Amino acid sequence: MNDILIKRNFGGNLANVLLTLYITFSIFLPPLFPKKIIFILILVASLLYCLSKRKVKNLLINPFFFFVFFLFYMCVGYGVQDDSLALQFLLLTLSFFIIYAVTENNFDIEKKLIKISIMFSLLIIYMSLGYFSDFLSIPLPFAKNLITFFIDNNLGFIGFREFGSFKPPMLHFVSAPILMVSLLLIFDSFFNKKQAYNLLPFLIVLIAILVSGSRGIIVFSLIGVFLIYFYRGGPLIKFASIFFSILVFVIILANIDTEVTVFSLNEKSNSVKVGHLISFIEQANAQQLLIGDGLASLYYSIGFGKITAQTEVFLLDAIRYFGLIGTFFFFCLLLVPLKFNNHMKITITTRYKEMPIVYLIFLLYLLMGFTNPILLNSYGVIVVLWFWSRVINVKEIT
Repeated sequence: MNDILIKRNFGGNLANVLLTLYITFSIFLPPLFPKKIIFILILVASLLYCLSKRKVKNLLINPFFFFVFFLFYMCVGYGVQDDSLALQFLLLTLSFFIIYAVTENNFDIEKKLIKISIMFSLLIIYMSLGYFSDFLSIPLPFAKNLITFFIDNNLGFIGFREFGSFKPPMLHFVSAPILMVSLLLIFDSFFNKKQAYNLLPFLIVLIAILVSGSRGIIVFSLIGVFLIYFYRGGPLIKFASIFFSILVFVIILANIDTEVTVFSLNEKSNSVKVGHLISFIEQANAQQLLIGDGLASLYYSIGFGKITAQTEVFLLDAIRYFGLIGTFFFFCLLLVPLKFNNHMKITITTRYKEMPIVYLIFLLYLLMGFTNPILLNSYGVIVVLWFWSRVINVKEIT
């Protein structure tokens, strides 16, 4: 009996360490090889740990549905798809099985995500100060080495964004979108629980988001902060929120030239996305809209000026891959955890009335993902795992 307990404890501790490493690598070094090794190890550890137990507490079946769903659409698009990308997407669905390691070990993925995001934000701020030291005259040790590593390994983009005459500095990690989730979790804890010590982490993550230069992350973060503030606050706060919104709108109107430039169709990023949309409309047909062309299916986009399987507009890609019906099913699988109960019947888990902030944050991430490829990757999976673990967990963190 003691030997079994020791093995279970060891397996659980190993899974927790691997989970922490997986989150860390997925945020700091998403495209690099070490993350793949950690991923394989955590899958094996999760399997062994679950097999060592007589009963799994939360037998979530969404990961199985995702794998079969992607496998089916990979076969549908065979021969007219980017085979390597389709295989990459299919293998990515295996990441969803990590949920068993999270739930069976009571791993606090939210707590880890926040802590790692704060460290990640500090790194972004530090590197930004180092990169722009020529302008700020602040020499920082190792900053240049970090920036060189950042550029050589294609971890993101660095330089200046151009919105007309407004040219803000930018250091954008590809995994920066996950900071929105951490920012809103910290803000909710700060505002709802009156935990003053969360103010500094909130400001650190907020600065990192602003430095990222991503309009999507900034806009959705500010929307999330406003909605949480409005939801948690009393009548006076709600009135102040509305007044502040009107004030912001007036300021935007007063600076209309910059704002129009930001959302102008002539702006490079916007014009590329519009090109994707135009090409999608021109090439759409009844079969594609109904059942899709298959996973990672190819099409010509004037946004890129070439044949491609993946664009920045994920919603359009999802419709091309899965059709409208499949896309609806895909998002339902993300939003609604399904699991077997004690009588081995499928039960639907919805707790939006108990934890509206959790649903709000996840919905904002999904909406942000409509025009950015931030779902079908490792840090996108982490957000899904966080959401599922919060919804199906019996003992809530907050």
